[in-house]
Amino acid sequence: MEPVVAGDLTQMHSTSLKCVLLLCLLLGLPEISRAQIRFPEKPGEKQFITDEASLLSATTSEELKKQLGEVLRKKAIPIIIASIGSIGDYGAGDMSIDTYARILYDDWGIGHKKVRVEGAGIGRSEKVEWNKGILFLIAVDDRKARIELGAGFGRQKDALCRDIMSQHIIPRFKAGDFEGGDHGRYTSSCTNGSWREN
Repeated sequence: MEPVVAGDLTQMHSTSLKCVLLLCLLLGLPEISRAQIRFPEKPGEKQFITDEASLLSATTSEELKKQLGEVLRKKAIPIIIASIGSIGDYGAGDMSIDTYARILYDDWGIGHKKVRVEGAGIGRSEKVEWNKGILFLIAVDDRKARIELGAGFGRQKDALCRDIMSQHIIPRFKAGDFEGGDHGRYTSSCTNGSWREN
């Protein structure tokens, strides 16, 4: 073998090795950055609200908890409201609010994986796949909000939730009216077949 060929192979091997290392670093960065993501404190059992941005008065918060408790009792759908300053405060500044809300939803484990459905007759019941929960995330300093639905809804409520956000919640938020957004009524409407103003 001629030394020139060996030199070319060594140089080619070195270049290939650098490319492989660079590829590994690039592919590994999302996992590293995901490990640095943090989350607000999850609300306690049947508390439904984490208000780190202090958007809600104590009275509004208590009223919402009652409304959300009723939705949970009647429909087995937990609705969690979380207000934060910025997703950047939690190491997620390079993410969309959609992505952060999905990861937060999963981290908090919102919704029941299965529920027991009672049938007609004595002893007739079964557990069915459910995974229907709702996260309403508000990042005030980012001027962003997201309604994240559990996988059990499929895509059937996406358009309804987009309409609720664009037609009812966001206009009030833009006006600085965070309490008037009536989060519980609007987000619980995502569980209904149609939107209607009460």
